[in-house]
Amino acid sequence: MRVAAFSVILVFAMALSGQAVAMCEGQVVLEDSFDDTLTGWELSQDFSRIEDGILRITPKSNRGHRIVLRGFFFNLRNKKLCLEINVRAPESSSIGVVYWYADQDNYFTSMFSSREEIEGRTFRKKDGSWLRLSEHAALPEGSIADEQSIRVQLEENVATLIINGEELQNFRAQTPEGDFQIGIYAENNTEDGAVEIEVLDFAVRQEIGPQAAFQDFVQTTCINADLPWTERSLACRTVNFLGIGLEKDRALAHMYTGDAALHAGDFTLALQSYNQAVELDPPNPAAVARIETAMTRVRDAAGEDEEIAQHTAAISEDPANMELYVERARAYGTLGAAELAFDDWTKVLAVADEAKAMAEAEGGAYEPPYFVSEARSSVQFLIPYVWKRRFWFADYELAAEYLSVGIEISEFNWQIVPFLESRATVHEAAGNNDLAIADYRRALELTPGSLVSEEALKRLQ
Repeated sequence: MRVAAFSVILVFAMALSGQAVAMCEGQVVLEDSFDDTLTGWELSQDFSRIEDGILRITPKSNRGHRIVLRGFFFNLRNKKLCLEINVRAPESSSIGVVYWYADQDNYFTSMFSSREEIEGRTFRKKDGSWLRLSEHAALPEGSIADEQSIRVQLEENVATLIINGEELQNFRAQTPEGDFQIGIYAENNTEDGAVEIEVLDFAVRQEIGPQAAFQDFVQTTCINADLPWTERSLACRTVNFLGIGLEKDRALAHMYTGDAALHAGDFTLALQSYNQAVELDPPNPAAVARIETAMTRVRDAAGEDEEIAQHTAAISEDPANMELYVERARAYGTLGAAELAFDDWTKVLAVADEAKAMAEAEGGAYEPPYFVSEARSSVQFLIPYVWKRRFWFADYELAAEYLSVGIEISEFNWQIVPFLESRATVHEAAGNNDLAIADYRRALELTPGSLVSEEALKRLQ
């Protein structure tokens, strides 16, 4: 890492050499011992991998390597955070945690370093440039071990670096607004040699302040490291059932429900919970990122499911048999794979429409199979889930396509109008105001006096 010394508006205090501090307090809200990998680690095939329960990092010579934990967002509203890793670091290497991460060009990192002497180092990357926050702090003799414990405690805009129980640096800085991400940073400080740094475990602790009583209640019931994930899931659902607190707090409870359900393998509940979190507290990028993670888990589970595999094999042998698509759609629905179920149900409806058109062209009567009604109602049920997820991912084209299917297959105005108004919302978000206006107008024609459409047209015209 190439850095430049500079003056910043901060107060930086070095702790007295040899002063030991207490372990990080608070409840564990996230932990990874790298034996059951969190899906969010941004690993690089060339420079980082998880092997034998260890995160192994091999940066290039005289280079650093950053690993961000995607899908998890944190803030310091009424709380303290403590990030902790235990590592084995060879000579001429540095390893530490990333925090207050806004994007790849703006974040902080505090590290244990054996570059020239054993010391603590803190840097800030601001607008793509590295800035050293202060002189490095040497680790006292007698406190160096084979395995190093590196902790960074965060409270409001203050960070404290603690290595092997010794407080080395404490500083105040201008921090990014809103939620931030965290991660790990490692360096190879040799000119042309190879180093392998081992991260043994990673944990985040959170200490709640007195102004967050509801969040404290949520966390003491939902996040209990001594409970299995199935019990955590039940506790979180109980919190949601109470329905107390502000919308942001209830959204947080749904987030914890989703996290617990995801770890317990209940993907349907996880996706439902994350959806509710976004709806209660939009745009909620943390919940949206978790939805993407949960959807990936669902697709993986669907790919490994024996029943689905049997249905897929049968379809490949008899692709015209719509009952096989019905059976697979039901199996997808059981797993929570809404998008995959939607595709199969719409396939059934499309084939039924073709058969009806052929029968009418030949002057005959068409009697739809028993499952066509189920397919239509299933598609109508799934549309609110699938279009919203695409909308939250800013995939406006696909979101509009999902809603168009709902408009096409629905028979009654009370079914069609919500789909029209939702599609208008999608068009508006995509900047297609003419299409949005057309949908709002059609909704008003079908349901005169619709407040949603009337207000939207006043805004757009």
